[in-house]
Amino acid sequence: MNQLEGAGCGVLSSMLARNQSLKTLTLSQNNLFDNGCQLLFTGLESNSTLQCLDISGNFITHVGARSIREYLQSSQSHRHLAGRQRGLRTLNVSANSLGDEGIEALCSGLSSNRHLVDLIANNIDVTDSGMPSIRRALEAGAIHTPSLLTLSLRYNHRLSRAGYEELAKGSMLNRHILRIVADLQFDGWDEVWTKVEMALIRNTVYAVERYRVPLLMVACGRLLLHSSTQTRESSKRSITRLPIELRRMILIALDRHQVLSRYQQIRALNIACNRGKWFQHKMDLLAAVLGSEYPFVLDMIRTVHS
Repeated sequence: MNQLEGAGCGVLSSMLARNQSLKTLTLSQNNLFDNGCQLLFTGLESNSTLQCLDISGNFITHVGARSIREYLQSSQSHRHLAGRQRGLRTLNVSANSLGDEGIEALCSGLSSNRHLVDLIANNIDVTDSGMPSIRRALEAGAIHTPSLLTLSLRYNHRLSRAGYEELAKGSMLNRHILRIVADLQFDGWDEVWTKVEMALIRNTVYAVERYRVPLLMVACGRLLLHSSTQTRESSKRSITRLPIELRRMILIALDRHQVLSRYQQIRALNIACNRGKWFQHKMDLLAAVLGSEYPFVLDMIRTVHS
C-alpha cells in the first residue's frame, strides 16, 4: 500500500502510456479515488501490454467506473491484433463502492469488450437493481463474441433472489462465459444456481468443440474428399461412393453444436480439399480455420483446464 493519490497517479498514468513491457500491476488499497482511476485508465488507453490490474479497495465509485467503461469501449487501432484488441485480461475492482450506477457503466463497456477475460467484482455494493445490467452484458454473448469468460460477484450481500435470477437469465443466453462465482443466500437458491450451472456446463462443451471440430473436419475431410470412389475395397455402402457435395455436407454436420461460423466451416473444407497444404502444428491449423477468433478460443481452453 503506497497511497499514490493525485500526483502519484498522474506520474503512473504517464508511465503506463509509454511503458510497453509491464504485464501485472497491483494497486490495491492505494487511495486512488475516482480521480486516480480516471488518470490510470487514461494512461492505459495508450498501453497494449498490461494484462492484469488490481485496483481493489480504492474508494472508487460510479464516477471512476465510467472511465473503465470508456477504456473497455476504446477501439484505437494500435490496440488491435488479428481482429482482437490488446488490453487488460484480468481486472479486479473488488471492495469499491461502485453501486448499481457503477456496475451499469462497467457492463456497458463489457458489452463491446474484446480483451477482458476475467472480471473480479466482489463486494462492490451492487443491489438487485444493478443486476439487469449484468444480464444485458451476458446476453451480448448471444449476439457477438465478447471476451469475458469468468465473473466473480462474491460478498455482494445486498443481492436477493431477484438479482440472481437476472444473472441466471443472462447466463442461459450467453455462449461463452465459463465460470461464475457468487454467494447465494436465500431460500430456493439451488433452483436458481442450477440454471447457471447448466449454462456453464453447456458453454464448457462449446469451448471444447471450438477446439475439436476444426481439427476433426480437416482430418475427416482429407479422408472423405480424396478417397477414390472406384477402388475395389469400396463397398456399395461406402461413404466414398457418395457425391462430393454430399460428403461436404457430412463434414459440416460434424459441427453438431454449430460452434463455427459459416466462414470458418468453409475455411476448414478448403483446407481439407487442398492436399498440398500441410501444417507443422495443429495450433497453426486452428489459427487458419478460426481466424480472428483463434486467440479467444485459446483463452477458453486455458480457462477450461485451469
